[in-house]
Amino acid sequence: MNLEGDKEEFTQTASLRIEELKTDGLKRNKVYIDPLIMKKLNLKKRGFIELIGNKKTVAVVYASKSRDKGLGIIRMEIGFRRNTGKNVGDMIEIRKCIAAPAKEIELLPVKIDIFSHYRKYDKTLKINKIRRDISNNPVTLYDKVDLSIIVSLTQHKFIVASLLPEEICYVDMDTKVTLLDGSIKDFDEKAIKTYESVLKLDPTDYDVWISLGEVHRKTKDYEKAKEAYYHSTQISPNEFYGWAVLSRLYNNTGEYDKSIEASEKGLKLISKMLTPLMLTPRSKTAQIKQDHRILTNLGYAYKQKGNMEKAIEFYNKALTLSPNYKEALNELGLIYFEKGEPIKSIAYFKKSMSVNENEALQSYFLFNILFKEFSNVDEGFKNSDYFKNDFNSQNFKAWHHLARNYYGIKHSEKALHASEQSLKINPNSEEALKLHESIQNMKRDE
Repeated sequence: MNLEGDKEEFTQTASLRIEELKTDGLKRNKVYIDPLIMKKLNLKKRGFIELIGNKKTVAVVYASKSRDKGLGIIRMEIGFRRNTGKNVGDMIEIRKCIAAPAKEIELLPVKIDIFSHYRKYDKTLKINKIRRDISNNPVTLYDKVDLSIIVSLTQHKFIVASLLPEEICYVDMDTKVTLLDGSIKDFDEKAIKTYESVLKLDPTDYDVWISLGEVHRKTKDYEKAKEAYYHSTQISPNEFYGWAVLSRLYNNTGEYDKSIEASEKGLKLISKMLTPLMLTPRSKTAQIKQDHRILTNLGYAYKQKGNMEKAIEFYNKALTLSPNYKEALNELGLIYFEKGEPIKSIAYFKKSMSVNENEALQSYFLFNILFKEFSNVDEGFKNSDYFKNDFNSQNFKAWHHLARNYYGIKHSEKALHASEQSLKINPNSEEALKLHESIQNMKRDE
């Protein structure tokens, strides 16, 4: 890196007005300023400048086109502008800077489940690809950067969660790069701290509010999760996903009226935003995926409120969009099972089993119950040809679904035993803990 120049040239500043830069597919921390300003600050093409906004950040500078000459403006892409905490039309101070090589950098994905899409790739390959993407580009703590993983053209947003040294740095091939995911010790605490720090600097970042909500939901802090999701809907009320995850969480906490309200707002948004004439094949697939999930949220909420006809209506609407959606198939199987309509129940469970046999524990078990008239169902389950290789003393899914289905037919003793066995194997399972509590309540009420 060029470290020439005396201290004076690094203290000279210029105040410029922010204007939008239409994305050109290049690095997001690329900015354009008047050549006269570049000369005044002794800046060269591809040099580094520090931007002093609500948050300090750093960019690679280029000379603007002639149309901007003498206007005192700086053009930057919208994604990078968020690193400054400033809006279009705001003034921002810039000055020449240098960058030190980073010894260590930790990157936190904004969408915390992003690595699940790349499980088949070795983590070292992911790190090397990201290191090459970010190499020689300057960064500061809590910057948001767009990077691709492996050979994917899709870029994902990451946050610089920690940086050593904590100053303007650039990543090179000697930098230790750590990708923060669920395998990292104290990941949840680090993620929450990072997301909250970013939101203090930029409280209008919709994606970060969503991510903060996801971590709080994962750690069972449902009140904070609801608060984060709710913030996302207030920042971007026309974004569907915020309403969808909020409705799902309201279902988890038993607030079914609020879940219905949030789901209905989400459905109205989709119908407004995506008319048939606007749909590309890709956006049509995305709409169907979003639609059928929120319709299932509505079905679940109405089921819990005791309105089975409404529940059936919305589950069937979900299946109209996605005929193989297993959650809706299983829920309809359960509803008809509870209604005493075994023929319909069997039809939905058989359909669910045909979708993905490896994930059909619940469906198959209930299917067996209908034919065994609730007698010796555990033995039938364990000894069936379908599951004889799957059911053993350490199979969490088998014990959990055994507990769930004994609970469904009100066999409290057997349900409690199966639940305890599942928790011995996986004591941190959110779903199993919730089921265990429900079984204990049922037993107390007997």
